[in-house]
Amino acid sequence: MTTVPRAVRRPLREPGSAGAAWRWALGVAAAVATAVACLFPLVDATYEARLNQDAARMPHQIAQTNDSGARPSAQAIAYYDQSFEYLDNYEHVEIGWFMNIKPDAAPPPGADRWPGPGQVIASPGLLGAEGGPEFARRYGEVVSEIGAAGLVNPREKVLYVGIEPAVSDGNQAVIDGFGVPRLTKLDAEGAPTASDEGYAGDVLYQWNRTSAWTTLTLFGVAPALLLVGVAARLGGERRDQHIAWLVVMGASPGAIRRFLARESLLPAGLGTLAGFGLAGLATAGNWVVPGLGAVIVGSYLRPALPWCLAAAALAFLAVMLVVFAANRGRRVKRPQVRPAAAGGRPRSWLVILPIGLIAAQSWTYMLIYPNNPGAAATISALTSAAVIVLLAPTGGVFMALAAAAVLRAARWRGSPAGLVAGRELAALPRPALRIAAIIAGAVIITVQAVLLLAGPTHQETTARAAVAADPKLAISIQQEASATQLAKTADRLPGHLAAVLVETDSDDSSRVTTLTTTCLQLERFGAPCGASGLTFAEVIAALPAEARDGLVWTIPPFTPVIEARRLSGQPGSLVIVSVDGSRIDRAGLTATLGKLVSPVPTLTDESGAWLAGATVSLHNARWLLAAGGMTATILFAAAVFALWFEVERVARRIAALTMMISSKRTTNALGIGLVGLPIAVATAIGVLAAAGFAAAPVSVAGSVLSMPWGFFGLIILIGVLFALSAGLAAAGAIRRHGTRWIPASTEV
Repeated sequence: MTTVPRAVRRPLREPGSAGAAWRWALGVAAAVATAVACLFPLVDATYEARLNQDAARMPHQIAQTNDSGARPSAQAIAYYDQSFEYLDNYEHVEIGWFMNIKPDAAPPPGADRWPGPGQVIASPGLLGAEGGPEFARRYGEVVSEIGAAGLVNPREKVLYVGIEPAVSDGNQAVIDGFGVPRLTKLDAEGAPTASDEGYAGDVLYQWNRTSAWTTLTLFGVAPALLLVGVAARLGGERRDQHIAWLVVMGASPGAIRRFLARESLLPAGLGTLAGFGLAGLATAGNWVVPGLGAVIVGSYLRPALPWCLAAAALAFLAVMLVVFAANRGRRVKRPQVRPAAAGGRPRSWLVILPIGLIAAQSWTYMLIYPNNPGAAATISALTSAAVIVLLAPTGGVFMALAAAAVLRAARWRGSPAGLVAGRELAALPRPALRIAAIIAGAVIITVQAVLLLAGPTHQETTARAAVAADPKLAISIQQEASATQLAKTADRLPGHLAAVLVETDSDDSSRVTTLTTTCLQLERFGAPCGASGLTFAEVIAALPAEARDGLVWTIPPFTPVIEARRLSGQPGSLVIVSVDGSRIDRAGLTATLGKLVSPVPTLTDESGAWLAGATVSLHNARWLLAAGGMTATILFAAAVFALWFEVERVARRIAALTMMISSKRTTNALGIGLVGLPIAVATAIGVLAAAGFAAAPVSVAGSVLSMPWGFFGLIILIGVLFALSAGLAAAGAIRRHGTRWIPASTEV
C-alpha cells in the first residue's frame, strides 16, 4: 500500500478556520440531506395513517332505509347521515348525524356516548376555532368532545349530531358498526389500487402523494444536493493543490480516497446522525408547521423510522460519493498571485439558452394553457429547474460585463482598488460564480414558490370580494338527501322567505329546465297564483327593488320558466329567497330548519361556497410556501458557507497588497468590489429571470396572474443589503489578513 508522509498530509487536516469550516459545512450538508431523504418515508407514512384512520372511523352501511322500506336487520345499531358545513371564516366542518337504535352498541369512534336528539359531540379543533362553539350550538347542546380515535388531525373540525326522530326525513343509511375498506381507484390496466382520497374531513382535500413527492424533489432534494456539492468543494482550490502534492509524493487514487474518507467520515457521519435524530424527534409528539398551522402527528411517523434509517444510509453514501467526486486528483498549476480561473473567457451565446427557455414558456402558456394554472405551474417549475442549471455558465457572462464596467470606471477615476477588483472579477473565480449561482437560484425558487401560490391566493381574494358584495338574499339547499321532507317544509318557512325548486336537465346537470314553486311561494313573491309559464324575470320583477339585488348568485342568467305546482321530492336545489330585501341569517335559518327536518340540510350561498372551495385550495397551496421556506433555508446555509470561504480566499489573495494599505475606505472598496458586487450581479440575474417567469400570461377567472412589482423591489433591497454586508465583512477580513501577511505565504 502506498504511504504518504505525514508532513505532506497535514495541510488538509490542519485545525485552522478553513478546515473547521469545511468540516462544519460537511456536517450541516449531511444533516440536511438526511432530513430531506427521511421526508419521503415520513410523508408516505403520514398519508397511510391518515387514510387508515379515516377508513376506520367511517360507519359501515348495510342498507338504505328508503331501499329496504322495512325494519332494519338485527345487526343494525344506528341510522347515519353525513353532511358538511363551513364556519363563518369558511373553514370546512364535517357533520355526522346519528340516531341510535341499539343503546348497548359501541358509540362512534372518539365519542364516549351516542349523541341523543338535540345533542352534539364536537371535536376540540372546532370548539377551539373562532366562532366554533357558537356554530356547534346551532345543532344542539354540546355534551362531550370527540377524542383522537375519531379524528385524523387534532385540529380537524368534526361534529356528531343526534337526529330528531319526530322530524326525521327517513332517508338515513343503516349501519352495523364502524370501519370500512380504504377507497380505491382503477390503474391504467383497470385493476383497483389504493387511492389517496379519504371519505370525510380534511382528508378529502389533501394532495395526492405524487404531488407531495414532486414538491419534495423540487424544493427539497435539489437544494439539498446543491448544498452537499457546495460543501464538498469549499476550499477546493487549496485542497486540489494539496492532493496534487500527495500524488507527486506517490499517493495512489485509493490512498487519496482513504485520506479524504478519514477527513470527512466523522463530520458526515455526525451530520447524518443529527438528521436522523431530527426525524426521530418528530415522532415524539405532535408538531405545528410554522406559518401553515397544519399538525404533524408523531404517532403517524413512527412506522416509517426503519425506512428513514435506510434513507439516512443512502444520504450518507451520497454525501461521501460527492466528496470523492469533488476532490479527486486533478492537474493543478503552481500557486501564483492570479486568482483561480473558472475556465477562460465566458461564452456569451449561452445567455440565449435561459432567455429562450423563459420565452418559450410564456408562448406555451399563451398558446396552449392560457386558463390552466395547474399546467402552467408544472411548466414553470421544469423551466426554472433548467434555468437554474444554466446559471453558473451564464453568470460568468454577466460577471465579465460587470468586471469590464468596474475596470473602465477604475481607469477613468484612477482607483487602485477598482483595478484590483475588476481584474479579479475578470478572471471569473469559481467561488464567486458558485455564490452567484446559489443566490440567483434562491431568488428564482423564492419567486416560483410565491408565484405558484398566487393562483389560489387570487382565487381566494376574488371570492372574498364576491362574498363582501353579495347581499345574501338567496340560500341554496341541495335536495338529494332530504328532498321529500324539504318539499313538505318549504311552506313552513318564515313569511319573509320564499322557496323555489331548481330542477335540472337529466342529460345536462348544469342546465336548469324548470323552476317549480307553490301558490303560497308565488304569493310571497307578489306574483299571481296559478299562472303557468311565468319567467323567473317576471317573478323577480314583482319584488321590491331592495330584494332584487343579489339573486344573480343563485339563478343562472338565462330565463327559466316557473311552474306553480306542488313541490315534489325529486332531486334539485331548493333556493330560499329573501323577498323583503333583508339578509338571510344562516345561523337563524339553520335553527329554523332544525325544527322542520333532521338532519338539517346543508345551506349554501353561492359566493360563500366559492369562497369555501377557494379557502381549501389556498390552504393546500400554502404547503408550497412552506416548501419554499425549506428551500430558502437550505440555500441560505449554502450561501453562508460559500461566502465564508470566499471572504477568506479574497483576504488571503490580496494580503500582500493590503499590508501597505492604511485607508479603510480603500479596503471597504476592495471588499465590496470583490465580494459584494458578485452578490449584486447574482441578485440582478435572479430578479430578471424570475420576472420573466412572472410575466407569463396565465389567466384564471378572467384575471391575469402576476407578481406584484413591489415584491421584486423587496428582493432587490434585500440583495443590496446582503451584498453590502458581505462586502464590509470581506473588508474586515482583508484588513485582518493584511496585518499578519508573511512573504511567500500567498495562497489561492
